[in-house]
Amino acid sequence: MKKNLAGVLLVMTLFSQCGMNLSKNGKPFIDLSKDELLYPENISRFLDKLGAMRGKDSLLRIIQIGDSHIQMGHFSGEVREMLQARFGGSGLGFFFPNGLCKGYNPESLNIFSSGSWECEKITNMEALMPLGLVGMAMQTHDSAVSVTVGFKGEKERVQTVSILHAKLSGNYTILCDGAIVETIDFSEKTAITTLTLSKASETMEIRFVKKQGSKIPMVIYGLSVNTPAKSGVDYNAFGVSGGQYKYFAKNTPLLPEQVAAFKPDLVIISLGSNDSYDKNLTEKGYREMLQAFVAKMRAASPGTEFLLTTPPDTQFEDGKPVSISIVNNSILETGKKNQCAVWDFYTVMGGFDAIKKWQELELGNKDGLHLSTKGYYLQGQLFTLALARALEQKHPRNGWLSKVESVVNETLR
Repeated sequence: MKKNLAGVLLVMTLFSQCGMNLSKNGKPFIDLSKDELLYPENISRFLDKLGAMRGKDSLLRIIQIGDSHIQMGHFSGEVREMLQARFGGSGLGFFFPNGLCKGYNPESLNIFSSGSWECEKITNMEALMPLGLVGMAMQTHDSAVSVTVGFKGEKERVQTVSILHAKLSGNYTILCDGAIVETIDFSEKTAITTLTLSKASETMEIRFVKKQGSKIPMVIYGLSVNTPAKSGVDYNAFGVSGGQYKYFAKNTPLLPEQVAAFKPDLVIISLGSNDSYDKNLTEKGYREMLQAFVAKMRAASPGTEFLLTTPPDTQFEDGKPVSISIVNNSILETGKKNQCAVWDFYTVMGGFDAIKKWQELELGNKDGLHLSTKGYYLQGQLFTLALARALEQKHPRNGWLSKVESVVNETLR
C-alpha cells in the first residue's frame, strides 16, 4: 500500500495464533489479538452478502457517519479502498463538499464555487436548514451560481456527478453544458440530480439557476463523483466536525426518510470522541440516547444492520476525556443489547494514554485529538482486518483475510 510506515514500527512475528503486542520501550502498544468485531452475529446478513459478492453482479451499500475523524476521510477512505479492491465498487460514494464550508474535501478532489453559500451542521442546536443523514447542508440564494468538480492529478476524469439536494419544486434549474441531466425524488423532501457527460472531462461545471421571483434557496446535502456502478461496494462516509450522538439524535429531522431511501446494508456509527469530554454525561442517560438513536434508524430501514465503533484515546491541552468510560461502556452495552456489532478501537489502539504512544510514532496528531494521516490509514486497515476476520469465521477460506493481513504486515514493517 502507498501508506507504508517503514522505519516507524519494529517488525515482530505479526500473525501468530495468539496475536501480538507491538511495543515501544517494552510497553504494550497495539494488541492485534483483540482486533476483532464484538457480536459479529448482529451483522450476519451483511457478512453473508459480502461473502457471496466475489464475481457476482450485486451492490452492497455502506454508510458511515461520524465526527471529524470521519470528515477527514482517511480512515473511511482506507476501508473503502480495501473493500473495493477485493469486491469491486463505486468510487467515493456520497460525501459532503466540506471545502465549500471551510472544511476538507476528499483528498483526491478539487471543488470550488463561483457564488456564496450558507453552511449548516448539526452542532448548531438552532439550525435554520432541516438536516438529515449527512449532518450538514449548504444553501444559496444567488440567482445564478456554479460548482466545479475535478480530480487532482492528470489521470482521472469526471463524467458523472450526482447531487443530493432538497426538492427543487421549480425554484431552481440545474444545468451543465453537454450533460444529460436527470432529477428523481429520493425521499419525501429530498431529490437526487445526476449529470452525465457524453465524454469524461478534466472538470465538470454545474450551474444552479434560480427561477425569477422565487425566494426558496438551493439546498445541497451531498455529492458523488463517478459512482454509477451497479455492483460492488458503495461506501458513503459523512463526518461532521464536533459531531456527537445527541446532535444526530436531535437535529436531523430528515434522517429517517433519508436512511429509508438509501436502504444501506450496513450503517457504521463512529461517534463518541466529542461526547467523552462532556463532564455532565451519565451512563444511564447516554446509553438510553444511543439505544433510541439506533432504534430510530432501524425502524426507518428494517433491513439495515449496524456496527458501532468506540472512539480513539485522546488528550486535549493536557486534559483527558473525563467521560470516556461512560462512552465506551455505553457503546459496548448498546451493541450487546440492541443487535449491533462493535469494533472496540479504543482497546485495539492501546487504551488509556495510547495517544501518547501514537504521537511518539508519528501516528497521532500534535493536537492530541486526532490521528495523523498515517495513523488514520492504520486505523482503517485495523478495522478492515477485524471485518475480514469476522467474514473468515462465517465463510472460511474466502481468501480475503490473508490479503488484509499482508497489507497490515506491510504497513507495520
